[in-house]
Amino acid sequence: MPPYAAFWTAAHVRRREIVIGLAGGTFGVLSEHAAIVRGQPGVWLPDLAVGLVFLGAGLLVRRTAAVDTASPATGTATLLGAVAVTWFAGNIAWPALYWHRGPLLHLLLAYPGWRVSSRLGRLLISLAYVAAVVPPIWGSDAVAIALSIVFVAGVTVQHRPGTGTAHGARRAAVWAAGALGAVLIAGAAARMTVTAGAAVLPALWAYQVVLCAVAVGVAAGLRRSRPAKVADLVVELGETRSGTLRDALAHALGDPTLQVGFWLAERHQYVDPAGSPVAVQPLGGGQAATFVTRNDGPFAVLVHDAAILTDPALAKAVADTTRLTASHVVLQAEVRVRLAELAASRRRLLVAGDDERQRIEQRLRDGAHGRLVRTMATLRSAAADTEAPEALGRAYGHLDGTLADLQELARGLHPRELANGLGDALAALVERNPTPVRLTTTNRRYPPEVEVTAYYVCAEALANVAKYAATSQVTVEVAQRNDRLCVTIADDGPGGADLVRGSGLIGLTDRVETLGGTLTVHSPPGAGTRLVAELPLDTEQRISSADFGRKQ
Repeated sequence: MPPYAAFWTAAHVRRREIVIGLAGGTFGVLSEHAAIVRGQPGVWLPDLAVGLVFLGAGLLVRRTAAVDTASPATGTATLLGAVAVTWFAGNIAWPALYWHRGPLLHLLLAYPGWRVSSRLGRLLISLAYVAAVVPPIWGSDAVAIALSIVFVAGVTVQHRPGTGTAHGARRAAVWAAGALGAVLIAGAAARMTVTAGAAVLPALWAYQVVLCAVAVGVAAGLRRSRPAKVADLVVELGETRSGTLRDALAHALGDPTLQVGFWLAERHQYVDPAGSPVAVQPLGGGQAATFVTRNDGPFAVLVHDAAILTDPALAKAVADTTRLTASHVVLQAEVRVRLAELAASRRRLLVAGDDERQRIEQRLRDGAHGRLVRTMATLRSAAADTEAPEALGRAYGHLDGTLADLQELARGLHPRELANGLGDALAALVERNPTPVRLTTTNRRYPPEVEVTAYYVCAEALANVAKYAATSQVTVEVAQRNDRLCVTIADDGPGGADLVRGSGLIGLTDRVETLGGTLTVHSPPGAGTRLVAELPLDTEQRISSADFGRKQ
């Protein structure tokens, strides 16, 4: 809203309040002038004060509701004004003497709002208006005592100890009803037991004092509750450092039964943080559901006491805060997942390193070390053997086999062919593969760690094809797409490869993700296997992607 529009709106509201106040005050003075007790200041001044207090309280609450006409304060302001008008009307005509008790009891039953949702509340409000317009009902002291008890009990039941940010307001309504009922019962009892003339004026003064207290309490409660509820809720949820979103919302709204569900698209239902479904329909037992959307789609749901979130401003604040806080929770969950994946990857790399060292040790012991021991024994025997040339030939054979073992072992530690580039290394790898391979690659050079990882991806994939896949054709494609090197290995075998269960593929995943890349496998049964590794070529991108979990 432009500043000038806000100015004119505020000015219009102020003018209307002034007009209503002047009109109500004038009507009150005229009604007191028309009353038969106008010559007794001790009677008409307190009477005028009661009407003006209700009128002022209504205007004060109306200013609270001026911006948001859907606020419960709008109904409360109307009822306060109705009490003031009907109070003054009782001075003009005797049948209107009890009219004010209709909107007054309506106010206490519906506070802090205008409408009641229960059948009991609607029945009591109807009874209040009927009793107010039929003077003999409240005019009978015995009936007045019975009605007072009924309405105090009804307000207590209507505002039973419950939950929510409006709990304090409902409790205030119960106290106000109790005070009003007590003064009505006391006045009726006094008139029944004491001389009527002596009891009338003290009972009237006590009644007027209680009425003024009710008006002030109602206005002060709404004046404090509406902006404070929203502000306190946002501050409390914004400062939450521990616990769950559900706990924070339950505490802020005062509803320990509150449930929070998040939309799970794949299951088409709301679930709580533990994954259990959250029922949103049908709801009973005084519960209601508030749905929170994000990007025009379902995001979360709050299942809560139906008595809370009746204020649209509060409901909007809860939805906005839930959306913001839940998004933060989702981000935190993603970071925790990445941290867990990083920790698991590091553990696997550590275990894989230990296993690889043990494998190399065992291979050296069984291969090169054993051959060297046998060669030494052969040379010793050759020194004392007359057939030395034959023994030396066997020793030469042992040494030749040992050299071959060491060369093969060295090739496994670091591909020697990579010295001439990834293209030549893959060409040599393809030549040694027993299955025909169609290779498409490039002669460009890439960072050493990228070339090594790409080579091992191809080597592991081709080894798996040779072991498990009855395939007739394998294709290997290495191509640069923007700032990423894409390695694709595809075969026409039986498929069914599992990225999770295969230890070799898990090791490749760790190696690829260490560089900030991704490894995906598409292997439907009976339709072959397609493995794609994407490796970032930019150094900063590799570092930021690989260290995401640690930096967070």
